[in-house]
Formats: sequence, C-alpha cells, structure tokens
Amino acid sequence: MLFWKNLSARTLIVLINQISIVIALPIVAIRLGIKDFGMLSIAMIIFQVSFMLTEWGFGIPAIKETSDANNKKDLVRMLFEVNLIKAIILFFIIGILYLLQLSNILNFSNQSLLYSLVFAVTAGAFNPLWYFQAIEQSQKLIMPSVIGRFLYLAIIFFLVLDYSSMHWVLTAQGLAYAITTIWGLYFVMPCLKNAPKLNLNKLKKRFKDSIPFFFSGAIIGQFHSIWGLFLISVAGPIEVAIFNLADQALRAGGAFTNILPEAFLLRRLSERSGLKNNDRIKLAIFSLLFFSVVGLLATELIISMFFGKSYLMAVNVIHVTIIIWLFLAVIKLLGYPLLGIRFGLNQVNNFNYIFLALNIFGIIFWVNSNNLTALFLAYFVLSICFIYLLILLFLIKSNWIFRWIKP
Repeated sequence: MLFWKNLSARTLIVLINQISIVIALPIVAIRLGIKDFGMLSIAMIIFQVSFMLTEWGFGIPAIKETSDANNKKDLVRMLFEVNLIKAIILFFIIGILYLLQLSNILNFSNQSLLYSLVFAVTAGAFNPLWYFQAIEQSQKLIMPSVIGRFLYLAIIFFLVLDYSSMHWVLTAQGLAYAITTIWGLYFVMPCLKNAPKLNLNKLKKRFKDSIPFFFSGAIIGQFHSIWGLFLISVAGPIEVAIFNLADQALRAGGAFTNILPEAFLLRRLSERSGLKNNDRIKLAIFSLLFFSVVGLLATELIISMFFGKSYLMAVNVIHVTIIIWLFLAVIKLLGYPLLGIRFGLNQVNNFNYIFLALNIFGIIFWVNSNNLTALFLAYFVLSICFIYLLILLFLIKSNWIFRWIKP
C-alpha cells in the first residue's frame, strides 16, 4: 500500500507540473511567434541543462541510503550535505552564465531573460522532491505544487505578451520551484537545527560517490537537452523552437516515466523480492505502448488546435520524439529495477557509458552532416536509443554475462 501511496503522490506532483506546462506552452508560443519562441527556447534548454547539473545524481543513492539508514540523524546528514554540494555547483553555473554573457557567446538581447534564467536555476536547484521521494513522503509536497503552478499560470497568462516580456516565463518557473522549496523546508527545518558539523572528507566522498549516478542520469535522462545545446550552436531560432516543442513533449512524458524506476527500485529493496516488481514492470511497459500510440495519433490535431498552423512543421519531429520517449522509458525500467538488482547499481552506471559513447559518436556524425535540422537530429537520437535498447535486452537474456559480472 505504501508503494502505491508514494507512487500516486509523486505522480500527482508531476501531473500538476506537466499540466501547467502543457497549458502555458501554447499561450507562450502563440503570443511570441515561432521566431521569438525560438529565442526563449534557447534559455529554456540552458535551464534544463543547468537543472540537470544541480540535481547531480543524488536521487538513486538517496533511496539506497534511506533504506540503510539507522536513524533520523543519518537522513539529516544526507540532506545537509546534498544541499551544500548543490549550492557549490550552483555557484559555478551562475558564474559561467555571466561569463558567457559578457563574452557575447551567450547573447541575450533581452537582459531580463538572463536574470530570470539565473533565478529559475537557483530556485530549481534546491527542489526537495528527491528527498521526500526517498523517505516516501511525497504527498507533503502536493499542496505547494498546486499553489506554485497556479501562480506560474497566472503570471504567464497576464504578463507574457510579447518579446519584451518573455522573461516572465522563466521567472514564473522559478517562483513555482521556490514555493515548493520553502514549503519543504518547513518540514525539515526542525531536523536541520541538529544538523551535523561540516566534514569535508564526508562531503568529498558523497560528491565522488554520486558522480557515476550523475553521469548515468545525465546520459539517460538529460542527453536530449545536450543535443539541444549543439543545435543552438549551428541552427537558427526556428529549428530551436521546433526542437524545444519536441523536447517539452519528451520531458512531459519523461517526468512520469522517471518516477517508475525509482519507485520500483524502492519497493524491490523493501520487499527483497523481484516477483511483484517484475509484474509491475510488465504492466508499465504495456501502458507505455498504449500511451505512445495515442500520442502519435493525436499530435497533429493538438498542434493545429493549440499552437496554430505555423507550428505544424514540428509534427514529424514530435512523432519521432514520442518513439524516442517509448524506447527511453523501457531502457529506464530495464536499468536500476532489473539490471541494478541483478548486477548492482554501479554496474548499471557502467552499462550506461555505452549509451554515452553512442551519443558522442552520434553528435560528431550529425554536426558534420549536411542536414543540421531538428528532424534529422531526432532520427539520429532515435537510432541511438534503439541500438542501446537492443544491447540491454541482450544483456538481460544472455547467460554469458554472468560469467564476467558478479552480482
């Protein structure tokens, strides 16, 4: 019962966040037009990459650490050390953003857009959802999520009117995260009063231990935004706008599928049995297939109704991205919940370096091609995901893997 309660609470929070983005995105896209929306998309992609850096792969280790914790003091130490590391990472991100702006590499003609980007990155860095997921109390963040997202929609509806006011999109995003963060602190503040003294050796160890999970999470969960950074450097704002629509669709779906591996891993560690987990994973894969078919059939109608005919050029890219989402979702389900339990969580991180290598080669070939469009990029990403999914299926089904990897 606790599994479904935690999963439903986390799902509801994600649903609240994604519904608000789905409502806001067409409003912003129509009011700005595809070219100016492309300029905003550059800042949105940079925000996603920065958010990835501040997350730094703490989620999965936190789940494992929580299951092994002996008392609340261990949890307080984890929360304190993780947020301190996040603050250090955030300091470097903000410094790099300002250096890029000063050197005109990152050229935001709307200066307010840079300030709103910094604010959104700062507020998102300390989002405590990872912690409440680890201690199976995600329901405590439902109310601030509702309040924050209502404020987010109100700001966009009333204040985002044209190019000069596009910065309110990221400001609204930052305010939504800030409300959730402050609310979460209300529950953990009594514990932080007894926070342990800073131990640099433990801090370094935590940072070092989380690096493989960061790379694994970035490789599987955030690689699409990294492709977006390369698109920004070689393509115009319209191609970036098309990519961003597809990326938002991928994120909307990924926000739900990212919950499942963590929840299944948590239950697997608690139940010490894989039978129930395997049945849940099969049901999840069947559901993913159903939703992907629905998405493919409904894309053109949704774009035409809510974004206008000028955005119909994004339909083919979104179609390919939906299939990418399906492959990625299955890859995640095969990762920590199955391969992680069989071979160890760190071994899954090692497997994911194969995916990293595929993406590096893919980016090199794509950048050197004569077709630097969002659609051609999507086909490259789809091929990479398909190849890696086949590799994981081979690892699961082949018995020879047991001879060189010890559980």
